Amino acid sequence: RKLVGFLQEVVKNGDSLVFLLFLALTFFFWISKKMSESFLMNVDYRIELTGIDDDIRVVTPVTSPVRVTISGQGAALWAERRKDRVINVNADRFACSSSGKHVMSSQMLRDSLSVMLPSSLTIGDIHPDTIRFSSVKVKNVTLPVKFAGGITDDDRYSAERIYISPERVMASVDVDVADTVSYVYTEPAVIDVHSDTTEVRLKLMPGPGVVVGEDAVTVGVVASQYTEKSVEVPVSVRNMPAGMMLRFFPSKVKVMFLVSLTDFDNVKARDFRVAVDYRSIDKSTDRVEPVLVDSPMGVRNVKIQPQGLNYLLE
Repeated sequence: RKLVGFLQEVVKNGDSLVFLLFLALTFFFWISKKMSESFLMNVDYRIELTGIDDDIRVVTPVTSPVRVTISGQGAALWAERRKDRVINVNADRFACSSSGKHVMSSQMLRDSLSVMLPSSLTIGDIHPDTIRFSSVKVKNVTLPVKFAGGITDDDRYSAERIYISPERVMASVDVDVADTVSYVYTEPAVIDVHSDTTEVRLKLMPGPGVVVGEDAVTVGVVASQYTEKSVEVPVSVRNMPAGMMLRFFPSKVKVMFLVSLTDFDNVKARDFRVAVDYRSIDKSTDRVEPVLVDSPMGVRNVKIQPQGLNYLLE
């Protein structure tokens, strides 16, 4: 209550500027005193490996972060806390076993850290006391990508070819399995084709011991568009005995089919063969069923109209 009264009196007398200056000087001297005192501070440092050879792949990350206890004056500790706390450690400083286990004691880490810190700071405990990571020997190769899946199309489109982009990817392969790895497959998928070109993005599925430089590839399907066409084809006879004649009414049938737009003008009536097998004729009826014997490649959904013919045996 006395302090409030004092402040009100200062403001009332117009001495607020003097008071604020006094308050600022007091705070400055208090901060200066605190900054000159010694403190302990726990600081987390991130470990980053350097000097990793191209034929080495780290499979278990290095121990990180490590917690370091540092003592020193407040000003120096405050400056250290504001820094990017990263310790770069060359992989050669780790002791390595034949199984790819790398170990370094905290004492060696202390030596690296002491170079980074100002001399006014003292390093205390480091936790954990051992820094570890593991690696494998690898072979860097370029592997082709294969599509692991299928394609479905409808009556109007037919898949002609598949393309993959990129066709090959960089891969890091464990030397123990390098001789058995020939491809990198995509994830299983079924591509539905409903247009001239269909593209999907598929993840890559590298096998054990394989790490690829791409996460996914583009798989595309180029398709031909189909349309309806019909031609009239004469009906022939198979296995006809000598000296006999078989006439059909009508003598021609309409053959309807789907064909790609690029082959539309190339498919002719002569490319089809429709026939009746004499040995399949049921003499108790005057109707026979014509059968498609031959058709050109590339046509689909072939149908014959009419499906039954009248006949006369002479």
